[in-house]
Amino acid sequence: MHRSEDAQPQEAMPGRMLYEDAQVVEKDAATRDGDTSSTSILSSSSSSSSSAGEEVVCVSHSALAKRKRAYDRSYSSMSRRLREMWGLGEPYTPMAESTATWPQRLYYTWISEYIQLAKKERMQVEDLPPARRTDRAHECGLKLSAVTQRSLSRRHGWSVLVGMTVASRRDRLSRGTLRWVGVPQSGGYHEIMAAVTWTRPPSHRVAECSAEYSPFFRGLFYGETLFAPEATDNSTLEEPCSLEFITSDGEDAAVAASIPVPRRISLVRDLFVALPGAVLWQFPGKIIGDICTLTLPILLQKYVVYLTGESPSWSSGLILVMALFVVQAVQSAALHSYYYISINGGLRFRSALTAVIFEKCLVVAPKSFAIPEMSTGRIIIW
Repeated sequence: MHRSEDAQPQEAMPGRMLYEDAQVVEKDAATRDGDTSSTSILSSSSSSSSSAGEEVVCVSHSALAKRKRAYDRSYSSMSRRLREMWGLGEPYTPMAESTATWPQRLYYTWISEYIQLAKKERMQVEDLPPARRTDRAHECGLKLSAVTQRSLSRRHGWSVLVGMTVASRRDRLSRGTLRWVGVPQSGGYHEIMAAVTWTRPPSHRVAECSAEYSPFFRGLFYGETLFAPEATDNSTLEEPCSLEFITSDGEDAAVAASIPVPRRISLVRDLFVALPGAVLWQFPGKIIGDICTLTLPILLQKYVVYLTGESPSWSSGLILVMALFVVQAVQSAALHSYYYISINGGLRFRSALTAVIFEKCLVVAPKSFAIPEMSTGRIIIW
């Protein structure tokens, strides 16, 4: 970013407006039992005067463990409250589709009862079969909600490590303090980044400095306040995977290593993890259908050769006709199964997303409604 001495700090947008328990976990964990002092950040002046043996900002094991336990309790409590909010769901009575055998599902014979009702013009709304248990919004939404909670827990996992000493993997002699973890709203970033205030900056970062450009900033990044501005430009944004935690306590290192590297929440990934069958069961039908499609021209070629032969036999012709019939029948059944499963999978995804959006609307922090930019789109995005 370009150096700018006139940059005015802007009020940070409350990005974590959803799941109020998750928002306050850092504050609650840091202030519990007087642990706030353990996460305080050294100023640049005091850091420059410290000796090499004092460069490691150690969060005591008790403080780090308490913060980690408070973080885990927060998400466990939130998950428990969400499960209570979802409830047990409506009673389910297996219908014709649920009790149908594999051949009946393949050739849709289970729907003949409803076809007969429609043929006699006796079909009523209450006669229509309800969705299967696995296709209901309650079941799909509950699965997606659980996966989303795990993704949120990983997304904000490093919040308990803010204040610990880190080093760049590209320069093991570098030393800095983790100050902030998240996705900057400016600068074209789409992945999670970590802001580090360096007491001994990495050599490759120093080499990037020029008269027009410097990767270092003092807390304001493109007008966005990531943390309290420093007196000098000694902070950079780093990828979390490029950092390693430095601590003199082996137990602290074990706690830090137990927290996975944060990653941005992906809707596609969460949907696939929550409802893998909606996607995976499409492949057998599609693969078999494509194999049959490629086999048909070969059989037709052999059939033409058979017809133009000098002495065609009845047995060869009968085998070719039966082969054409079987391949086309299998192709039809496989492709129709693929179409049905793909449409059903899309409906399951839509049901899960709709249910989770309703869940998010019900758990938005009350103070977030005061944000002027609050809208339906903002709730869905966050």
